[in-house]
Amino acid sequence: MSIYYLDGTNGNNANNGLSVGAAKKTLAGVLGLLVAGDTLQIRTGSYPGGIGAWDTLTHSGTNFSSGAITITRYQSEVVTITAPSSDHAINLEKAQHHIIFDNLKITAPSPGLCGFKTQGDGVSAAA
Repeated sequence: MSIYYLDGTNGNNANNGLSVGAAKKTLAGVLGLLVAGDTLQIRTGSYPGGIGAWDTLTHSGTNFSSGAITITRYQSEVVTITAPSSDHAINLEKAQHHIIFDNLKITAPSPGLCGFKTQGDGVSAAA
């Protein structure tokens, strides 16, 4: 179980992401590292590109009691995840499960797109 950090202002994707001072810079630079039980803490800012099912978030959690992947803000900072113009901000399909999104602002810039989308075999969402 690791805690990774994302900082769009001061981060660098060459960093390992395992401390605030060695934070990654982009969602794409950190999401592929997350495995069951890990937490991603995101520093204040707006992060374009979203979290896609097939290209960035490739792993899943194993259970909600101890094996979920958690994606949350750092301390009480304000974080916005913005969808690309042709997709949803968070798009989970088929194999992604046991992922907790906590204290994030999710936006979609275009009509007809939603901030959060789940679909496929074995996917369920709770309000």
